[in-house]
Amino acid sequence: MMVNRPPQAAGRLSPDAIVDEARRGEAAGFDVLSFADWAVGDPFPPLMLIARATERAGLMTRVVASATRSPVLLASGAAWVDRASGGRFILGLGASVPDVVTGRHGLPWGKPATRMEETLKLIRALWGEPMPGIERNPDGSLRFAGREIKTERAFVDILPAGRPPLFVAASGPRMLRIAGAWADGVILELTTPQYVRWAVERVREGAAAVGRSLAAFEVCVQSSITIESDDPATARQRQWALDFYINHCVYPEFKHLWPAAGLEAEAAAVKAAAEAGDRDRAARLVRETILPRMVVWGAKAETPAQLLEWIGARIDAGATMFSLPTNVEEVVGIDLATIRRTADARLAAALAAR
Repeated sequence: MMVNRPPQAAGRLSPDAIVDEARRGEAAGFDVLSFADWAVGDPFPPLMLIARATERAGLMTRVVASATRSPVLLASGAAWVDRASGGRFILGLGASVPDVVTGRHGLPWGKPATRMEETLKLIRALWGEPMPGIERNPDGSLRFAGREIKTERAFVDILPAGRPPLFVAASGPRMLRIAGAWADGVILELTTPQYVRWAVERVREGAAAVGRSLAAFEVCVQSSITIESDDPATARQRQWALDFYINHCVYPEFKHLWPAAGLEAEAAAVKAAAEAGDRDRAARLVRETILPRMVVWGAKAETPAQLLEWIGARIDAGATMFSLPTNVEEVVGIDLATIRRTADARLAAALAAR
C-alpha cells in the first residue's frame, strides 16, 4: 500500500508538516510515501526532507510532470533522492495536460507520448543503461536526436544508489504501451475494473513489442474516497473531486479512457453540460452516473465494505498497488492492517488464477 498527499492550495505547505506526515505514514505501515508536483511545484526538495526523516518506506513522485522538466533534471533529482534514502526511490512521471504545461508553465505541449518515451530512454541512459538511438560522447555525455528531445551533451551530476524504478501515469493506449516497453510500472487514476483490464492489455502489448517480461511490473491504482458529510473540509474535498471528474470528461487527452471504462455515453453527457456552461448539471451527472462506478463515495458507515470491494475488484482486473490517503482509518473507518490483509489475500488468489 502506498500513500499520496492530496492537493493543497499554494502557500499551505511547510517542511515540518510534510516531515510529520511522512513519519506518520511510515509508522502506520505504508510501503511507499509519495509526493506530487501537482504541476506547480518541485517534489524533489520535499522528498529529500522525507528521505532523511524516514528509514523503511519507499519514496515516490506520484507524479512529476515530465514536460515541465528536462530528462537531465529528472534523472539528477531522482538520483539525489535515491542516494539520500539509501535506494528507496521510485520516479513516477506523467505527461500532464496543455492547460498546465502551456497555460501555467508557458512551455510547448508538443507530442506528449513521444516526449515521454524519449524521456524514459534518456533517463535510463543517463543512469548508465545502453538505450537504442542514444550515443555516448568521448567525455561520457550523451548525444540524442529525437523527435521531441535533442541533446548534444547530456550528463548528470550524480548517479542513483541503484536503478530507481520508473512508473508512468497513463490513460490512453499509446502511453500505456510506452509504459509496458520502457517503464517498471504504470499508474492508473480514473478506473473501473473494465478499464484496468483494458489498460493492462495495452501494457502487455508494449512489452511484447520490445520482447520484455512483465514479471515484476507494477500496476498502481489511485483510490478515490469521498465521504458525504457537512464538515467544511470534507465538502471542499467533495467539490474538488466533482471538478476533477468534470474536467477529465472535457480534456481530449482522456478520450480513450471513457470508452475503455464502459462510460463513454456518461462522460459525453458530462462534457456537453460543462461545455454549455452548466457546471451544476455536469456535477449532478458525475454524481449519478460516473462516481458509482469509479469512486468509494457515501456515508462513512458504508465505506469500509465499499473500499475493500473496490480494491478487490481492481486486483482481480490486474492491479498490484494502491494509493490511499494517510488518514485512511480516520476517513473510512477501517485500519490499514485490515485493508492490507484483505488485499494481500485477494492478490494471492488473483495471481494463482492467472
